Amino acid sequence: MEPVHNIAQVMQALRRQMAANLERLGQSGKLTGKAGPLSGTPSQRVQPTVQQAMARRIRSIAPDDPGFFEKATLVFVESVLLAEFGEKLLNDPAFRDLAAQVQSAMISNTEIREDLRRLTVQIHKG
Repeated sequence: MEPVHNIAQVMQALRRQMAANLERLGQSGKLTGKAGPLSGTPSQRVQPTVQQAMARRIRSIAPDDPGFFEKATLVFVESVLLAEFGEKLLNDPAFRDLAAQVQSAMISNTEIREDLRRLTVQIHKG
């Protein structure tokens, strides 16, 4: 399998979707936590320890699990959200809904879905 070279594109699409969802949730009053300022590129913000934790979580999912792709992409989305906006989002009651909405939006885009599919398989194989 060829490596995913356009991970930056996937991360950028995720970042745009996250920002739109955070703004919408903030306006509706559903998101109570405040996101910290963003600095650096998306790949710089996802620190190696975050990448390692994400990889461990994805590798813990059985590859023959019928829900592997959905579970792995949710782990990816949650990991990037937390790296982008801080661990305090874990305590926000709207976090899980936000992650699920971002995941759904990304999976609904054919190109992003295929990039995510290759990425999750690549991460799982190590």
